[in-house]
Amino acid sequence: MTESQRADSDFFADAHAHFVSTLGLELPPELSDSAAEGSLQIDPYLQADGRPWPNMAALLTMADILMGRLAAQHTAPRISVTADLGVRLFRAAVDERIVFRVRMLKMGQTMSVGAADLVSGRTNELIGTSVGTFLASPRPVDQLPEGLTMDRRAVRSSAPTLAEHVGVSLPSPGVAELPELRPEHGNATQSLQGGLVALLAEAATYGAMSGIAHVIDTLTVHYLAAGRVGPFRATAEPLDEGAERAAFRVELLDLGRDRVIALAETTARPLGE
Repeated sequence: MTESQRADSDFFADAHAHFVSTLGLELPPELSDSAAEGSLQIDPYLQADGRPWPNMAALLTMADILMGRLAAQHTAPRISVTADLGVRLFRAAVDERIVFRVRMLKMGQTMSVGAADLVSGRTNELIGTSVGTFLASPRPVDQLPEGLTMDRRAVRSSAPTLAEHVGVSLPSPGVAELPELRPEHGNATQSLQGGLVALLAEAATYGAMSGIAHVIDTLTVHYLAAGRVGPFRATAEPLDEGAERAAFRVELLDLGRDRVIALAETTARPLGE
């Protein structure tokens, strides 16, 4: 094992405590070359901002893990990192299991593109979609750690929601922050996991429309740079205030490096529409 791989293994020494372990993801024990299926149960822990609607960042995290695993088979030994990833949801899906059926549309040693159908585990109805682009990490040190596995069993914390569990705060309307990068927040490149970047964007969007009975039904993240220091701040900018269907642009910063790490786009619709 190289020094870089040993550091990555140390970074994930307690995979059981990683925030992904609290999501209750059901993942396949083995992967085919170009397709995978997984699922997660939407309960109050994974509902968005107290609304009867799934947490979009949790859905994005599931898509990220499934597509990223498939892409990594083709970029190995180099780690595959997420460049762009989006998820959209057509209807509410709470108190039910959402099944992700992923297929890779393009696979290569430098770039892969995947798509997923999100299906109701109860009715088998198509309720959402996801599309993502993945790239081989440009850093030679970012190699897949040897023997590294993540415990994906649901180990819920005492916090009522995912955002509270990881420590997201809302210092002002439209702003969400995470104070630092902790091992349970990271990925194998020792940077902020893409699902938490999405969670900050989602929290900032809900904060920007506080008191408005809307739910986020699309969330797309463009990953620009690794977040390695913190604090991390997401700031949501309304693009069409007053419209029934609202749109937002969210800029995410690693304040410790004074660097933009991602740009997210979200849309929201009236709850119950």
